[in-house]
Parts: sequence; structure tokens; C-alpha cells
Amino acid sequence: MSGTHHPRQLVASLFIMIWGLRLSGFLLFRILKTGKDDRFDDKRDRFFPFLGFWVFQMVWVWAVSLPVTVLNAPAVQAYVQHSFGTGRDVAGVVLFALGFVLETVSDAQKYRFRARNDKAAVCDAGFFAWSRHPNYFGEIIIQFGESRPPNPQPPPVSPTPYDGPADGGPCQPFT
Repeated sequence: MSGTHHPRQLVASLFIMIWGLRLSGFLLFRILKTGKDDRFDDKRDRFFPFLGFWVFQMVWVWAVSLPVTVLNAPAVQAYVQHSFGTGRDVAGVVLFALGFVLETVSDAQKYRFRARNDKAAVCDAGFFAWSRHPNYFGEIIIQFGESRPPNPQPPPVSPTPYDGPADGGPCQPFT
């Protein structure tokens, strides 16, 4: 993070860490309980499809974390930050919380459904009765919540790019 920590930076960073830890923990739990990860079954023996799977995962994590990375960039501090608690901040916190609950509950519902039913069965219990992929919808809501635009104000700008000395001497770059 940059030298000055604005509450918006801390909250957005905390949100993405919470999301990543929850998702990682769930995937680890599922692998420990089932003994394998079915996503790899058709790729494990072929190098390039297996590599492609991991490269896609890396690109996805990079893309999802990009708004927080930009928000935490030192150059962002050049802009005046509104105090934390604006309508956008509240909306972001609410969206993150709703998406987090939706994704977490949906993952648990699908895990329980898969443990009790045939693999070919379509999960239609809980949130899955309303949507085919509520866990992905929850993740989309999470990402909207944690990456809402911070709406900083640009720094004051001089009317001309160079402000020369009052006596008419050589101009120096405006800083």
C-alpha cells in the first residue's frame, strides 16, 4: 500500500483478502473431504490444457484484484479523497456483504447436495432453485462491492502548464 493509508484502501484490501481466504479455504476443505478436485480430471495428464487452466486462474485473480491494486497505488494519493462513509462506500460494503453471504451459502448448499446425490443430478435446492449459478452471481456482486469507483477529486491544476517567474525570466515546469 502507499505511504498514507486511507480507510477506503484498507476496507477494499480487507474485502479482497477475506474473499480470497474464504474461497481458498472452501476449495481446500472440498479437496480434503473428496480426495480430489474434479476440475483437473480431464487436464491432469496433458501439459498444455493443465497449464492453460492455471494461467487462466492467474489472469482471473489478477483481473479481480486490479481495482484494489490501482486504489492502493501511491499515485492515487495525488487526488483529494472524500472521507470514508460516502454513499458509494456504504453501497460497496452492502454489496460485498450480500455477495459474500450468497457465494458462501451457495457453495455450502452445492457441496451438501453433491454429497447426498448422484453426480449427474442438477442442484435445485436453496439459492439454486432461483438460479443455475448463484455462487458465481455472489462473486460478481462481491467484485462490484469491493471495486466500486472511489471517486477522488483531481488535484488543483494551473491554468497554464508552466508558471514562469513574475519578472518574465525563463519558465520552470509547474510542480
